Amino acid sequence: MSVVFDSRQLATFILFGCFLLLGLAKRQGRSGLAKVVRSFWQVKVAGPLLFYVTWLAGVHWLAAAFSIWNGRLLGESIFWTIVAGFVPLFRMTNAREHRHPFRSLLRDLVKITVFFGFFFNLKPLDLVGELILQGTLTFLLGLQVVAERNRSQQVSRMCKSLVALAALGLAVYTVVWLVRDGHAVDWAHEVRKFFLPIWLTVGAFPYIYVFALWDRYSLMFGLLMLRRDHDQPARRSRLGLVLGLRGRLNDIHDFPRYAYLANGTQSIGDGWRAVRTFREKRAASVAKKQADAEDLVRNTGVVGVDEHGRTLDRREFKETKSALLYLATCQSGWHNRGGYQADLLDKLGSSFARHGLSAEHSISMTVSADGQRWYAYRRTPSGRVLGIGALEESHDQWFYEGDDPPTNYPEPGGAWGRAAHDRGVDWHRST
Repeated sequence: MSVVFDSRQLATFILFGCFLLLGLAKRQGRSGLAKVVRSFWQVKVAGPLLFYVTWLAGVHWLAAAFSIWNGRLLGESIFWTIVAGFVPLFRMTNAREHRHPFRSLLRDLVKITVFFGFFFNLKPLDLVGELILQGTLTFLLGLQVVAERNRSQQVSRMCKSLVALAALGLAVYTVVWLVRDGHAVDWAHEVRKFFLPIWLTVGAFPYIYVFALWDRYSLMFGLLMLRRDHDQPARRSRLGLVLGLRGRLNDIHDFPRYAYLANGTQSIGDGWRAVRTFREKRAASVAKKQADAEDLVRNTGVVGVDEHGRTLDRREFKETKSALLYLATCQSGWHNRGGYQADLLDKLGSSFARHGLSAEHSISMTVSADGQRWYAYRRTPSGRVLGIGALEESHDQWFYEGDDPPTNYPEPGGAWGRAAHDRGVDWHRST
């Protein structure tokens, strides 16, 4: 029995091979590929991947026993495994992006795009047509990413329009084919093709979960060992930690941030109680963030300060402080190489977007002619001004807060605080 790939799958493999060859044509590309191969050739990586493929083979055997899979779908199975099968395996280890991994996997399976994909794949173009179509779409999507990164909205909209036009043309082609030749379609086979990625993903999940569990427990205990404390948790206590975390991937991911709770624990009960305390503290932290968010909304436009002297309207305080601290880190690096940079804001460009500010970040900066003093500030929506600066010692940061922008370099007293590292009440808060 020969493995049959349709023209769309063949075109995907061919284009991927072409991109791979282009990458290998450069020395840097060959070096990068060699590093990837070496990293996958390790037992701790290759072993789980080999067992994963074996597990998928077992899932196929079970599916065949229930007549939802047959040899005609072998090409579909291989294509799914290569293109999509390993994505959830590594996706599950990323708790930061997927707090509820199984739920997100199921959600992806029932998205409307899945049904559109099934519809579009009913009748692929011939191989040449698929190569042209996929090559063009790849170019347009890549151009769109570059345009959005460079904030070129006109080019981005053009790319989106062309992609939508191609999708519309493909939809019309499929509909015309269905009207003309739909009677010849093997709908039983097509239905099996539609459900194949669904039952394969669900069938793969038990292995994926165990793999993610092993990965996160290994990472957690590795981080605990890196603390190098003399009062690290005993082995019995670690068993208590495992039992207390109950295999919840998100909890295992978050626990190292509260690792101090496990210091000096000796028994299984100690480990269990450490996990319980961890959950209580994390819940309190989440509640505090929620309360801060509610305060942010409630105090919008409110003039004045609270009982501690903190500004009530704290819109963009967190983002402003994050951006200013990032700017100070960059200036410190430049100072170590000779002096503060007067054009650093231009060099950083849109970097402040990562800190929650728009492209028009409104940060103002002043650097002395000799490059040995600097300060920067930003006025928040409430009118409060937050600033940061340094003198000859770049690690001695000064923090500014006031109703008016600073007019001088950092100095003791006034809105700059009593000394370096002295933060006022508005700089202390996390929002």
